[in-house]
Amino acid sequence: MRRLITLSLLLTAGFLSGQQRTNSEWAMNQPYVVIISIDGFRYDYAEKFNAQTLLDIKKSGSSAKSMVPSFPSKTFPNHYTLISGLYPDNHGIVGNSFYSRSRDLTYKLSSKEMVLDSTWYGGKPIWSLAEENGMLSASFFWVGSESAIMGYKPTYYKVYDQNVPNEDRTGQVIEWLKMSEETRPHLITLYFSSVDDAGHQYGPDTNEVRRAVLSLDSLIGDFRKKLIDLNLPITLMVTADHGMSAVNRGLAIDDINFRDAVVDVSSTMVMVYHKNQKVLSKIKKEMQQKKLWQVYTKKEMKEKFGFDNDDRVGDLVGLVNPPVHIIKTPRPVSGGTHGYNPNEIAEMHAIFMLEGPKIRENYVVPSFKNVNVYPLIAELLNLPVPEGIDGKLEVLRGVIKE
Repeated sequence: MRRLITLSLLLTAGFLSGQQRTNSEWAMNQPYVVIISIDGFRYDYAEKFNAQTLLDIKKSGSSAKSMVPSFPSKTFPNHYTLISGLYPDNHGIVGNSFYSRSRDLTYKLSSKEMVLDSTWYGGKPIWSLAEENGMLSASFFWVGSESAIMGYKPTYYKVYDQNVPNEDRTGQVIEWLKMSEETRPHLITLYFSSVDDAGHQYGPDTNEVRRAVLSLDSLIGDFRKKLIDLNLPITLMVTADHGMSAVNRGLAIDDINFRDAVVDVSSTMVMVYHKNQKVLSKIKKEMQQKKLWQVYTKKEMKEKFGFDNDDRVGDLVGLVNPPVHIIKTPRPVSGGTHGYNPNEIAEMHAIFMLEGPKIRENYVVPSFKNVNVYPLIAELLNLPVPEGIDGKLEVLRGVIKE
């Protein structure tokens, strides 16, 4: 039993080679960045629900009017965009699920095997950038953190378990930051899902979402005080993957004959994959008989959304707008969802704020695309920004003090 426990601890610490990693001498002299993602935290929730801690962070640091998710505004694509600096079309995670023509497989976030397979993920995650430069990193849940992408996992990471209490998550981060200089992570990602869970179940304008927001706001307030007590040069960043819209109307697709096509269904998008254009034409006509969505060809998706990953974007894509929710069979619809076009639906926009010794105070930047967060994190940690990413440091450089 002891051997199994030891192996488990080593794996969740990222020590796959059997030797503990340590910070380089250079890394030990660098600052720290702690990134909190609150899944489904819409850009206006802090003001809407009077979240005092977050409002205080905005005053003491910098924030954005809103952060615009990448299309589609789903959890996996956008969490991976935040830490790769690439649009989903370029890093390959084009949905929470999607079909790959080259593999003849459907990626699903519910498949542990696929989540752990690094070959699904493109780009260089920010923790991989840190690790290859001799800087230790840690992740208490984040898309991709359990997979050795570009040969690296975070030095310390946790296997995703939604049942882990939020207090345990912040407590572990504090413990990581209390470690010795040699073993202390300088980059830490932290994830919460409770606001998104409430938004889906009840809708964004409800007391249940308000309670979820204020509960996390209080927790972050306590966490923030503990970070200050550590007396380390820490930048605290609070952001999200997407927002949330209320839904009240379902679009059932059970009566569409998709023939032998591969069909991937989400709450706001249906992607259809088939090699035969004649079959696709028949399916498209049938899909277009539904009046609650727009149906696009792969070429049209490229032109309108810049969404054209050859391997993973559907040959046909059906998209809805709020308050419509795609469902497989007819049923009552309520609550909330996301995934809509963030360039047209402002409710998809997310929160973004940060504070720290190098961050300007009470400074607000215009709405910006989330692909630009990656180079800012690298700059704050004095890491080199990889060539070929989609994000640009110039977009957020203004939050840094002269």
